[in-house]
Amino acid sequence: MAGVLKELIETKPRYPIVIRRGGPYEEEAKRMMDEAAKKHNLDITWIGGEMSLREACVFFAKKINA
Repeated sequence: MAGVLKELIETKPRYPIVIRRGGPYEEEAKRMMDEAAKKHNLDITWIGGEMSLREACVFFAKKINA
């Protein structure tokens, strides 16, 4: 997750980022993403493993078309 975060900070995308992740170290990764989003003004939405990959894709599609 640190590599993804580093790239997001360097490129500063102007589009929303949706991350769907579950499993080990989920809480630590979420905390890192939340802190980076605030500090670097990034539009990052975190979705935990409780949401299926399909549901996460639908969520992202709705978010970018809003």
